[in-house]
Amino acid sequence: MSLLAATCPSIAQNSESRHSVGIAAGLNVSSLHAEKNYFADELESKIGFHLGVFYGYSFNTTWGLSTGLSYSQAGAKLKDGDRSYRLDYLALPVTLDYKLVEWATVYAGPQVGFKVKGDGPGIYGEFESVDIGALAGMEVMPASRLGIAIQYYHGFVYNTKAFYTTGPTPRDVEELKMNQNRIFQVSLRYYILR
Repeated sequence: MSLLAATCPSIAQNSESRHSVGIAAGLNVSSLHAEKNYFADELESKIGFHLGVFYGYSFNTTWGLSTGLSYSQAGAKLKDGDRSYRLDYLALPVTLDYKLVEWATVYAGPQVGFKVKGDGPGIYGEFESVDIGALAGMEVMPASRLGIAIQYYHGFVYNTKAFYTTGPTPRDVEELKMNQNRIFQVSLRYYILR
């Protein structure tokens, strides 16, 4: 991805303003998964970042809806060297928010990632241009305009395909779906309007 995207704010904290707008930035810890868990012992997590803006609308003091747009780095590293898979996205989440207490909100919903960049060793063809998955997380508010969010993105799309031999003849080839995104994110959010 997402996609790694950390752009889903908590709902507005008072009845005077139903809208919240802000900026978010933070750390991504991403990994890639293949069909049948192939290559799991060859890959390790990759560190990246995300940066974006968010918007939230509160229906009442408990429920709200959020969206946003962020630049988010995803991918994974190969354990046997400096090579890595890099996938950069413009991530667009839409989440339903539920305020647990005045200072804590949980949220979940779908996310779409539009590929900005995709490269890596041993890739046949292009990475998929669109990544789709689900996002869930929690935000706490240590100050009135400052939020800290922890969230997880689980991609549903296999972004590339690989082919491997299963026997001695040219026909003994199988297709393997690869590079499904998983992104853990920690985000710092500043509310311009709240």
